[in-house]
Amino acid sequence: TMQDRVATTRLSRYWAVPGRDGGAENADLDVALAILASGPTSRLTQALVRDERLAVSVGGGTSQESMGGIASLSVDVAPGVDPAKVEARIDAILAEFLEHGPTADEVDRVAMRAVSGTIRGLEKVGGFGGKGVALAEGLLYEGDPGAYKAELADYASATPGSVRAAARQWLRQGDHRVTLVPGERKPAFIDQPEVQWCVLLENSDSESEEHARARFEALLETAFEAGCVQDAVVAE
Repeated sequence: TMQDRVATTRLSRYWAVPGRDGGAENADLDVALAILASGPTSRLTQALVRDERLAVSVGGGTSQESMGGIASLSVDVAPGVDPAKVEARIDAILAEFLEHGPTADEVDRVAMRAVSGTIRGLEKVGGFGGKGVALAEGLLYEGDPGAYKAELADYASATPGSVRAAARQWLRQGDHRVTLVPGERKPAFIDQPEVQWCVLLENSDSESEEHARARFEALLETAFEAGCVQDAVVAE
């Protein structure tokens, strides 16, 4: 549980998933998270925001990097609602999805949205999601500028069975849960062992010993004021 200057409690869940080399499984997981938590037609939005009024917003998705990926979902709890009640409903909706999987209509709708979004982005040359970015990412991570074509094919081949299988493989256990509640953010302190330093001051040929000592004392005073030095012993 963490505190920050937020308007309402946020419940977040994170799972470790395959990276950019996950192949078709990446598309299946992205479709699963979109069906669960992305957009106004997602299951969590329909249940928690529209029908039961337990939350004010829902979000989710996947992010793949070269060494691994993250799947996540978040729910902003409605004011006055017990977060534990919302957690229980998330558990129930997720369990039902893992048990029975998505419908064919849900998979087709989300896959079409992903494919059309990619194609629409390719109509641009630069910018986020533009043609230049797609070609560069494919060349950098997979050695193939046309790697986006395989990604489009993965979305097009997604089925209720493949999405359910990927979700059961990666979203069934091992999630990391974070609860962010309204309040003052607490500073993070890292305990570190005390470090002692020895500084040797040597004046140059063109500088007198008195001037060198005065310069060192001025630097030491600045360090004390900044909190960089707590105690010092000056030895001749």
